[in-house]
Amino acid sequence: MHLTRHATVLLALTGCSESALTFDKTRASAPSCAFSSPMDGATLESASVDLCVVVSDSDAGTVTVEWSTQPPTAVSGDDAVTEDGTACATTMVEPGATTATATVTDPDGLADVCSVTFEVVESEPDPDPEPTPPAVALEPLAPTTIDDLEAVLTQAPEDADGAALDVAYTWSVDGTVQADLTAETVSAARTTRGELWSVEVSASSGADTASTTIENTPPGAPTVLLTPEAPVETLDGLLCSIDTAATDADMDPLTYSVSWTLDGTPWTGAPETTDLTDDTIPVSALDEDQVWTCSILANDGEQDGAPGEASTTVEERRFIRVTSGAFHACAWDDLGRVTCWGDDSDQQVSNTPSDTFVSVDASTRHSCGITDAGAVKCWGVANEQGQVDNTPTSAGWAVVGAAGNNNCAIDTAGALTCWGNDDDGRSNPPSGSDYVEVAGGVSFLCASDSSGSLSCWGEYANGAGADPGQPLVGLSAGNHMCGIRPSDRGALCWGFESDGQTSPPSDAFDVVTAGQKHSCGLRTDGTLTCWGSDYAGESAAPSGTFLDISAGSHIPLEADYFTCGVDTDHELHCWGSDTYGQQSQLPGAR
Repeated sequence: MHLTRHATVLLALTGCSESALTFDKTRASAPSCAFSSPMDGATLESASVDLCVVVSDSDAGTVTVEWSTQPPTAVSGDDAVTEDGTACATTMVEPGATTATATVTDPDGLADVCSVTFEVVESEPDPDPEPTPPAVALEPLAPTTIDDLEAVLTQAPEDADGAALDVAYTWSVDGTVQADLTAETVSAARTTRGELWSVEVSASSGADTASTTIENTPPGAPTVLLTPEAPVETLDGLLCSIDTAATDADMDPLTYSVSWTLDGTPWTGAPETTDLTDDTIPVSALDEDQVWTCSILANDGEQDGAPGEASTTVEERRFIRVTSGAFHACAWDDLGRVTCWGDDSDQQVSNTPSDTFVSVDASTRHSCGITDAGAVKCWGVANEQGQVDNTPTSAGWAVVGAAGNNNCAIDTAGALTCWGNDDDGRSNPPSGSDYVEVAGGVSFLCASDSSGSLSCWGEYANGAGADPGQPLVGLSAGNHMCGIRPSDRGALCWGFESDGQTSPPSDAFDVVTAGQKHSCGLRTDGTLTCWGSDYAGESAAPSGTFLDISAGSHIPLEADYFTCGVDTDHELHCWGSDTYGQQSQLPGAR
């Protein structure tokens, strides 16, 4: 044990041994304090000041706090240091410099004094409340001549106490006050394109102004009409027209533009013009199941309006029969509608009637058919030998056959009547009332009765008008004759022979057709075969199954020979010559 010099002396004087004496050698320490609030030298605006000190003391026991200020003020708060080593108090001081002092004392009586000096300044008094002026905006932001104008308060006026104030509206047009307009709204009927409209909103607290220019009103959408409403492929084109004109609020003159979409995509083809530019889609562009939409836009010289639109879906056309002439051909569908194509030098294509037919026969420069009403109609070359102009106008006809320059028809009683060229007696048919078929060749005609017996008249060149000596049905006449034996469906051809056209194969047929120097047949299994000449590919029949076939006849040049057929999908096919568009103008050709 180590003792100080003073302790050793004390032990000697008392006679105590060093080993017998024990005491606490640790000496007590004073607490320390420091202000944490306010900071020394701080400037404060509030007269109420919070005073806080941080106290540290290594000795156990409660440390008391005594607060004082100079100038003196009343201080209330902690009189002892809390467990977290802080003590806080509050005092109210006057403006000016103040020194706050804290004296902290521990249980041993040891103390520390800390102080802080700060200044309290007088805060600026709140300004007196002021009135609120109005603020205004015009709606809509870009008005047109069909929009009402509305003055909208974006800030309502109030007096100094917050009470709402009355407002007054003053409207002006191009700087001229409209004295009769005093409400917050102006009707569209008062406005005109290009005018500058202003509104002033005033109250006792102030005023505000807003202005806007009246813009152009685009035209409305026209009502659009598509004709026909249900177009049929190979038969109809499409005409887009205005059913109801567009309106324009500004009374501007309007122009129109037409555009087309096909299956939702802008069509880039070449439309035709009927009334409006590009308002017509040609028949050649239409195909089954296509969806066509026509849009018409009105323009007032400044803006396009909304489009008027109409749409339609193209219907399938189901061809069932075909007939080939010399330079043109015709076909009809399951509804009896006829379409012709090829050479149109005598209007044998363009003058095709719009009637519905049960049968048609194409010849050299004209065609004839029987309508579903029982009338016979012919079209094509006129004022020549009467084969068109002298067509009977009565009803009650069942079958017609067109020869080169004349025609013969069978009425419903089975009697024959002929008209047109009468060379060699070709318009002087046999009598009788049991005829069911008639076919016209180059310069002759043949008819069969219900028993299949054959009668022929006209120019019997090369034996074409000779009696074959056996019953025949399905007669066909060209530069020679062909028919079908009912007994075995075998083909029989006779007359002019040059290239084997009268030597058919030994197949069974539903249809045979006599051309110029070739013949063709539709077998009972639906396939095709041709025999005879093949100068232009007229005998190169396509594969597949068919419903009908017809060989072109009355043709002077071998290079112009052709054949046409209808397949079981009701589509048309032609092969051989295309001199007059027999293939390229084929309905449905793309």
